[in-house]
Order: sequence, then C-alpha cells, then structure tokens
Amino acid sequence: MGERSPSIDRAADVSTGLDAALEGVSSKGTAMRTRHSLTAAVIALIAIVVGIVITLLMGSGPNAHADEPGAAPSIVEPSPPTAREPAPGTSGRKASAGPARTHQKASTKASTKASTKASTKASTKASTKASTKASTKAGTKAGTGPSKAVVTTVPVAAPPQAPRLGPATVPAGAEYALSADGQAFTMTQSSLESGTDVGWLSRSRTTTIPVSGDASLVLAVQGYAFADTGATAVLTVTVNDHSWTRSFRAGTDRTYTEGIDVPLRNVHSCRITLKVEVLGGDGYLNVSVIDGQLS
Repeated sequence: MGERSPSIDRAADVSTGLDAALEGVSSKGTAMRTRHSLTAAVIALIAIVVGIVITLLMGSGPNAHADEPGAAPSIVEPSPPTAREPAPGTSGRKASAGPARTHQKASTKASTKASTKASTKASTKASTKASTKASTKAGTKAGTGPSKAVVTTVPVAAPPQAPRLGPATVPAGAEYALSADGQAFTMTQSSLESGTDVGWLSRSRTTTIPVSGDASLVLAVQGYAFADTGATAVLTVTVNDHSWTRSFRAGTDRTYTEGIDVPLRNVHSCRITLKVEVLGGDGYLNVSVIDGQLS
C-alpha cells in the first residue's frame, strides 16, 4: 500500500488529544470539572472540528495529491476580447462565451468559404488548362489546331449569260448587220427572187448565224409577191430543223411581211434558208429584208 496522507495523520492526532482530554476530565470526577476544564474541552472540540473541515478542504484542493504525479495542466488560450457587452440578466461567463463562439463561428465560416472558393478556382483553372492542352495536342496531331478555322469555299454559280447572236458570213448579194448587244440583226437581199420574167422559177439562199444561250428568235421576212391567173408564189423559210411555208394565190400583187417565232434550245448556230418559187403560170416573188430579234 502507498504512504499515508498527512491530513489523515493530523486527524488522528486531534482524535487522540480529544480522548486524553476526556479521560482527564472523567478521572478527576465531578469536582474537577471547573470552568477552565470546560473551556479547554470546548476549545479542543472546536479545534477538532476546524481541523477536520480544514483537512477536508485541503484534501480536495490542488495540494491534496501533491506527492503523486498528475496529468500536465492544459493551457487554455483566452478568447479574443470583444466590444460586445453582455446582455442584461446573463452571467459574465455566458456573456463572454457568446461573442467568442460567434466570432469563432464567423471566422470558421469565412475560412471555409475562402478555402472552398480557392479550391474551386484552382480546380477549374487546372481543368481548363488540362482540357485546352489536350485539345491543342489533339488538334495539332490531327493537323488542324484548336484555333485554326476551317474555311469552306462554296463556289458561287456564275449568273446565266444572256443569249447572244454572233457575226455571220453571208452569201453574195446579201448584207448582214448585227446590233452592238448581239440581240438583233438585219439582213438585206438584193437578188433573192424568182419569176417568169427573171429567168428562173425557183431560188434559195442560206445564212448561218452563231448563237450562245437559249432563247427564241423572232423573224420578220419582207418582200413582194405577184401571182397571175393560174399561178402561185410560194415562200419557204427553214431555221435549223423547222420549216414554214407561205403561199400567195392568183390575183396577189403586193408587198408582204411574215412573222416567224423560232425556238433556239441547246444549239450553237442558227441556220436560215430562204426559198422563193413561182408555180403554174406568170408570177413573181422575192425577199428583200429579214430582221431577227432574240426574246
């Protein structure tokens, strides 16, 4: 067992003194109980009680176990002072704990928020940097690069060209005039005729005109026709594979203008053949002018 406590020894000494005092009083009898003895006994009793109380108080104090090794005292840092005064009706301890706790909570919240924001910002920056680096690497490997714009050139269809007529080589006895914009022409004929007085009853002449684009060609053929009794004057106009015939019966004696609409599709030239003839009697037919206009 361990060593006895000094407080226990002191209590034993006080008890022994009390017993001795009582024995002294008893041995002397009633005659020896004087005022002084009673006073001494009371003082001894009071001393005993005070000693016991002091012993008990000292036993629970900081030196009760001074000889025994104890745990190292913890150091508590004081809370930072605050200007906030305690609310009325609260103890000083509770009032001082409230602001300290509030300050600690606010400090913890601010620290957590700042830490989270910094962590998020760093994570986002690292993720963006990694993504950009990966994209750049992939783009460079593919040969395009992340910032290299792929420009697709769409060819613009050229507007369709307006159809045009070109210069023509005409036979002897004819003249050809082309407009500046290539949209019209005039061709005059000086000897395209037939009849009994001319010396031949049929004659023809062909002119080829270059054409670009699709269009319609409107022709106006002008001349003079005469047919006596029993005679017929016949005009035939052939453009490429299309032919038109106009007959002038007996009794005709006048100038004429014949209009013809010729389609020009997927062709590169316009071949015009004019034929005049007189049949069955005395007559005359000629072509003096042919005008053409694209439409």
